Amino acid sequence: MLKVTTQTPPTRDEECAQYLPIKAFFEKMSLSKEVNPYSSTFSFMPFIEKMREKRIGIHETIGVADTSVMEEAERNLIAFSDPEKLDTLEKRQAVISMLFPALFFEGQMGFVSKPFTKEFFYTTPALQELFSSDDWEVEISGDLIKGKMGSPAIEAGKLILHDFHGQQIESNSYQTLTFRHRQTKLERHFKINVILDYVKTTPLNTLKPLDQVQIHQLFEEWGNEQYWLENFPPEDFSFEGLVIGYIQDVTEVEVLSRMKEMMVTEVDQDVDNADNIRQQLSGMICSYLQMPDVVFGSVLNRDFKYATLASWSILGGLPTLAQFTKGDFCNDSTYGKTMNDGQTIIIGDLQQIKQPGKVTSHLIKQGYRSLLLAPQRNRNGQIFGVMELASKQPYRLNNQLLGKLGEIISLYSLGSNRWIQEMDNTISFFIQKQFTYIHPSVEWKFQEVTQQFLLSPHENGKAPILEPIAFKNVYPLYGQADIVGSSKIRNRSIEADMLDNLQRVQKVIKAFRKLLEFQLLDIYLAKTEAFIHRLENDGYVSSDESQIVELLTEEIHPLLRELCERYDQLPKEVLKEYFDYLDPKLNVVYRKRKDYEDSVHELNDLISRYIDQEVTKKQELLPHFFEKYVTDGVEYNIYLGQSLLPEGNFSHYFLKDFRLWQLMLMCEVTRLVEKNKQNLRVPLSTAQLVFVYNNALSIRFNMDEKQFDVDGAYNVRYEILKKRIDKAVIKGTKERLTLKGKLAIVWLQEKDRTEYLEYIHHLLQQGYITDEIEELELERLQGADGLKALRVTVAV
Repeated sequence: MLKVTTQTPPTRDEECAQYLPIKAFFEKMSLSKEVNPYSSTFSFMPFIEKMREKRIGIHETIGVADTSVMEEAERNLIAFSDPEKLDTLEKRQAVISMLFPALFFEGQMGFVSKPFTKEFFYTTPALQELFSSDDWEVEISGDLIKGKMGSPAIEAGKLILHDFHGQQIESNSYQTLTFRHRQTKLERHFKINVILDYVKTTPLNTLKPLDQVQIHQLFEEWGNEQYWLENFPPEDFSFEGLVIGYIQDVTEVEVLSRMKEMMVTEVDQDVDNADNIRQQLSGMICSYLQMPDVVFGSVLNRDFKYATLASWSILGGLPTLAQFTKGDFCNDSTYGKTMNDGQTIIIGDLQQIKQPGKVTSHLIKQGYRSLLLAPQRNRNGQIFGVMELASKQPYRLNNQLLGKLGEIISLYSLGSNRWIQEMDNTISFFIQKQFTYIHPSVEWKFQEVTQQFLLSPHENGKAPILEPIAFKNVYPLYGQADIVGSSKIRNRSIEADMLDNLQRVQKVIKAFRKLLEFQLLDIYLAKTEAFIHRLENDGYVSSDESQIVELLTEEIHPLLRELCERYDQLPKEVLKEYFDYLDPKLNVVYRKRKDYEDSVHELNDLISRYIDQEVTKKQELLPHFFEKYVTDGVEYNIYLGQSLLPEGNFSHYFLKDFRLWQLMLMCEVTRLVEKNKQNLRVPLSTAQLVFVYNNALSIRFNMDEKQFDVDGAYNVRYEILKKRIDKAVIKGTKERLTLKGKLAIVWLQEKDRTEYLEYIHHLLQQGYITDEIEELELERLQGADGLKALRVTVAV
């Protein structure tokens, strides 16, 4: 008998590697502790008995004379088939060739072995050549990591179930191995078909009966060798005969299967992982063709919506593709035919093209000689890109390969369409999340209405109507933290930048005029000095900004640049220093205004994050709808009521609690601003305002504006008042209601005043405010008369 042996065990690194050299792999298999627990004997007799059964079965068909010939052959076979006498390779080969001629087809890999062991009686020359090759390595995964290849206990158990328990179970088995060439990295996949037809099972003791429940449990414990051994004890059975193994190259089938799985599974939109996915696809295609020199790529039409996201093209990355326009591709001698006409084209040798286009010329410069281009179409049949295969060997790709590549091209097109669809969905979800945001507290209502719409039957051929999304009888809480004097500070910063800019350009013009008799400079100098005079004497008006910017960017700057380029005597360093000082995008001085805008942004972000944090905590107490707007400060709306709750009850105690919490929130916002304003480039303060509206109202989702609006003509009064009260002044004075460091509470009904005075006294006791409490009457506003307010000073 032949038994795979070795002198050197595999190293620890080899055991942990994803791939093992093929020699080391079979050494690892032979060294594993896995043994056949059953008594097993190599014998030709089960095969001969099978032949005898067939001979008897066809006796009546072919006649006595013919069966006598078969009987003589059978006796000769028995005489020469004693395994102990077949002690040389030549003898074994003679017998095996007579028994199993299929193993001797050219290049056929196969073996004959003792049942359920790794002891080979015979291996074909092709398999021996593979075993001894230094060129290939084996992918190690699953049981192969443990040195296991199949399970003798379970394979034997299957035969026992088939032979003695009447189970119509497929006793033959197979396993797939992946080999990788160590130099080219091409993969080949082999299917090992193991035939157990010529193995005889002999019971050594009385068979233990098994009912259907026990048999079912065996299949439930598939892979649990110990469980199978408990049901079929090794001392109860013996096996004799031989196992035949045929090894089949299934590379093409396996690659298509893996590629299909890859194309239909969930797509990873992570651009950083794109190169890894491309490498996997490229390796699959090269293995499928068994051509290591073929390069895979794909290019999207230049006007396709995701063309700038990533590049897999053989032409190069995104910077390279940016050199080519849509016209360059459409007018190209190769890409044009695919992108315009949808043709799959194969060019045997690119250097034979007489007038290659700009894109093809780039490929030739890269050294490519052979090219295949296949159109990629979306579900509407429109071409959105091209799949590319190329080689630096001429005539490597040809029309003969096209039929073979048809399924590869289709699968890649399927995967590309899936990627586009999932990218569309991801972007749509992102837009909804970021720009048309549905607050989590009301998402349940949107789902409820949508489900009702989609599941409603069509009556009389008419589609169901989408139910309006509205919440009735909700109580509003409005508040704002407005940056004090924001318009004045903004204008002062703009004025300072404009003055700085004009003074600097004035120096440049004077320096140029001193060295150059160019009379037009005097005109621009006069205009510049006129604006400087106006700004220095507080004559700035808002329209001055656009006039000054237009004068600088469209008249003075172009002139200075042109003069500097033409006349060498002009001070180029002076002009360079001037332009370096300007903002590169706006082309004017943008410093004080930037400081102001950055400060506004930082303060808004600080307030916004704090309010979001506190509202999130309050959501746990009672779900409510919340929305905020950020301008020169932060304003927000809160709505709460029974209709906003998917479950549970609402009471007025919650309304009172939220009103008190809102006042405490606005006091904390005031403190937060005062604490952090010195960290801003431009110190800013805020004035806080709360509007008390005691009547319940309704809000409805506006499908066009993608936001909630107050519903009903009467309720619109709330929106009007809300927008005007921050401009209110104290009656009989010019003093604004909203002042730095103070919290103003506008109310409409006497019972609101009483309620909020109670809250104010609580805030005073808790140290949120000082004892400076004002009761104020406001000047009449358009559409609102008799408004009153409470105002307190926040203790900071």
